[in-house]
Amino acid sequence: MTCGVVSGKRLSMRWLIGIIGAFLLGRLAGWQGALVGFVVGFIVGTWIAKKFQKSRPSAMPPTSARRARQTEPAPIGKPAPVPRAATRESAISIDVSFGTDSSSERRTGRSDAKLTWHPPGQPVSHEGLRIGSGMIYATDRPLRWPGEPSAIITSATVARTAAHPSQDFGYYPSYEHLPPEQRRCYLEWLAAGREDADPSQRSLGYVFMFFYGLERRILVEGDRDPVLLDEIVRLLQHYGPVHKSRSLKSYLLQLLHFTGWQLGADYYRALWPRLLEFDGERPDQDGMRFVLANLHQRGEPLDWTVAYRIAMGNEESRRSTVVTKARDKFWELFEQRFNQQFPGGMVLQAAKQQALVQYRPASNALIQMSYERKRGNQFELRLPNVAGLHRQFKALPEIWNSCVDDLSGYSRALSSKKQGQAAALAAWQALPPDLRRAEEHPARVAFDELVAAAPREGDYIFAPVSVLAALAGIDERAKLTAGQSRQVAELVLGLGWQLAPNPDVTGLPLAWNQELALYASIPGESIAPHVSGLVRLLYLAVTLAAADGVIEPEELDSFHQLIASQIQHESDWRPLRATEASLRRDANVALRSLPQMAKLIPEESRPFVLRTMAHIAAADNEVTLDELKILRRMARAFELDPGAVEKLLREDEAFREVAIDGAGEKSSGEAIPKRPTEQPAAFALDHDRIKALTQETQEVISMLSVVMAEPEEVVTAPVAAPAAPVEPSAPIEWLSGLDARYHAAVSALVRHDELTTADFDVLAAKHHLMPDDLLNAVNTWADEALGDFLLERGENVRVFRTLLPDTAELPIAA
Repeated sequence: MTCGVVSGKRLSMRWLIGIIGAFLLGRLAGWQGALVGFVVGFIVGTWIAKKFQKSRPSAMPPTSARRARQTEPAPIGKPAPVPRAATRESAISIDVSFGTDSSSERRTGRSDAKLTWHPPGQPVSHEGLRIGSGMIYATDRPLRWPGEPSAIITSATVARTAAHPSQDFGYYPSYEHLPPEQRRCYLEWLAAGREDADPSQRSLGYVFMFFYGLERRILVEGDRDPVLLDEIVRLLQHYGPVHKSRSLKSYLLQLLHFTGWQLGADYYRALWPRLLEFDGERPDQDGMRFVLANLHQRGEPLDWTVAYRIAMGNEESRRSTVVTKARDKFWELFEQRFNQQFPGGMVLQAAKQQALVQYRPASNALIQMSYERKRGNQFELRLPNVAGLHRQFKALPEIWNSCVDDLSGYSRALSSKKQGQAAALAAWQALPPDLRRAEEHPARVAFDELVAAAPREGDYIFAPVSVLAALAGIDERAKLTAGQSRQVAELVLGLGWQLAPNPDVTGLPLAWNQELALYASIPGESIAPHVSGLVRLLYLAVTLAAADGVIEPEELDSFHQLIASQIQHESDWRPLRATEASLRRDANVALRSLPQMAKLIPEESRPFVLRTMAHIAAADNEVTLDELKILRRMARAFELDPGAVEKLLREDEAFREVAIDGAGEKSSGEAIPKRPTEQPAAFALDHDRIKALTQETQEVISMLSVVMAEPEEVVTAPVAAPAAPVEPSAPIEWLSGLDARYHAAVSALVRHDELTTADFDVLAAKHHLMPDDLLNAVNTWADEALGDFLLERGENVRVFRTLLPDTAELPIAA
C-alpha cells in the first residue's frame, strides 16, 4: 500500500511540473513555448520522482525489535515511538532542497534540523550516559537563530573527561558554544539527576541552561505539566540557598508565578506559599502581584504572612538591623499587631483597570521571540490590579515601624556583654509587653523557690534585696544605684509581684542588706501619683514612731487618720500597707534614708514639712524626748536653723497645750519652758488636732509627691548656646557616613550616659540643629554603622556608649 501511495505521488509530480513549465514558457513564446515547457517540466518531474523513490524509508523492523527499543533508553535526539497511523502519514513527507551549500548548513544550521523534546520520565542515552528523568531538548544539528540554547546537539563533540563543575562560561550559556569538556560536565550533571553533593561547587550556568529548556517548553509550546514546575522548585531549593545570585531566584520564581497563575486559582493558591519561602530578606515584589490577585480572585482576606512581606518592600518601612537581630520576635510582634488592627485579615480591593504583566525571559532565544511577538502573546498576562491600589496598604509600614521602635531595646540587649542569667533577664525585660506576657520569665524557677522558703506575715512575704539582686544579675555592693534598684523592681513585677518599699515610688535606692515586703500584683493595677507623697510621709512618720526603738501600733494611728481622706481607692492602700509592714520589721531603714529623703523635698517646703511632723509627734498632746531628738535630726537633714524645732514649739500657738519632755535637755537653741501639763495615763490622740491638721497634711503630701531628681543621677548643667555654630576642627573618622554638620553634636553627646530632654534640646540648639532632626539623623546612621540606635528618648535621653568603637571613647562629662 505504501508503494501505491509513492507511485501516485511520482505521477502527480511529473504532470504538476510539466503544467507549470507550459504555463511559464507559454506566457513568453505562445503555444509553441507552452509545448516545449510542458515537455521539459515532465522530464524534470520524472527525474525528481526517481530521486524520491531512492531516498524513501526502508521497511519497518520486526515487532520484537520495536518492543525492545521502547523499553531501552532511546538514542538522544530521536523522538519517542509513535503509533502506526502516525508512521504511515509521515512516510509520504518529502524533503526538497535547491542548491544548498553543505558548508553553509554546518555554519548556520539546516532549515530541516528538528528539535526533539524528551518528556519527564523518558530515559535517553548519549555518549555512554543515561539521562533517566527526561525534560530536555535535543537535535542532531545546530538550529537556525535564535535556536534553543539548552538543546543537546548530538553531532557536537563531547570530551572523554569532564571540566570542573565550578568552571563558569559567561552569560547566556548555550550547549552549542560550550567546550567539549563542559559538554561532558553538563551531560554528567543531567545523568546524575541534576543535583550535587556540594551545590556551591556547581556553576549556575548549567542550571540556567537546563532552565532555558523548561522555559521554552512551558511558555512557547504550552506544556502545563505540573512536574515541570516541581522540578523548578526543586532546583531552587537545592541551589538557591548556597548561591548569592539574585538572578536565579528572580527568573525561576517569575516562571513559577506566571505559569502557576495560568493553571487555575486553586492550583496557584496551593503553590504560592511554597514560593514565598524563598523570599529571604528581599521579597519578590513581582510575585506579590500574583499572590494578591489570587487572594482577591478567591475572596480571601490578606493575612499577616503576606502583609509583612508587603510592608518589608514598602519604601516607608524603615530599614533597621532590629529586623535581622530580633527576627523571630519581630515577626511575632508584627503578627500580633496586624491581627489586632485587622481581625480576620485585611479585605483586599482591586483597581478597575487590570494590570498588564509582561514576562521577562531568561533565555536569549525567548527574548528574541518576545521581541517579535505582538501584544496578546504567551509572554503577557492580565491580572486584577490589587498591588497597584496602594492606599489600602497604608497601615502596614506603620505597624512595621512601631515594631522596629519597640524592639530596639531588645535588639540592644541581645548585643550586650552580659552573659548567663543576667543576659537572659535583660533580653526578657527589654521585650515589649505584648511579647513579654507570652514568654516564660527566665528567673521563674529560682523565684518560686524563694517564695516557698521566705517568711510570711499575712499577705506579705519578706525577701532580702541581696537575693533578688542576684537573680537580676547585680553584683554585691553596699547600696544599689537608682538604675539597679529599678532592675530589682522590674524583676519582681515581671514575676507577677510587687515590692515595698518600691524605689519607683520612694525615689530611694535599695540597700544590699535591706528586707523587702512582696505582695501579689493585680493585673492592670497601677500606682497613683499621689501615693509617692503618702509613702514618703510614712517614712518620716515611722522615723518619729520608732524614736524610742519600738513602733507600737497606736503610734501610727495619727498618721493613718491624717491620710485617710487622701486615700481614694483600695489600690492606694496596698503599697502603703506593704511599705509599713516592711519598715516595722526594720525601722532603721526609714531613719537611715532621712538624708536622702530630705533631698527629695524642695528647699522652700522643708519648714512646712517639719511643722507637720511636729504636729504628728504632738498628736497625743505630748512630745517626748526621743521624738524631740528625731525632730531635731530632721531639721538638720532639712538644713534648717539649729534651733528651728525649739522655736516652732515655743512660738507656734498650735503647740501651746503640748507637753514637752525635752525642756531641760541642752541644745543649740533656746530652752523650751516647761508647761504645767498632766501626763496622760495612756496613749490617746487629740482628734481635734488631727482634724485641724488634715488640710495641712494634704499640702505636704502634694509636695512630697513631686518627683525630684534622684540623688545619684548626674544632672548636666545647662549649656548656653553660642552665637555661631561650633565646627569640629577636623573630620572625625569613626563618624564617617554621618553628615558632617552633626559631628560636633555627636562628639558632645557621647560624653554623657544620659541627659535630660531639656539639656538635649539645649545641646542641639548650641549646634544649630533641631532636636528631632538630631535624634533621627544620629539613630539612622548608628543603626547602619554601629548596629543599633545610639540614642533613646524617654523621660531622659539615654546614650548607649557601649556601641561606640574604641576610637570614640571619651571621658564621661562631669
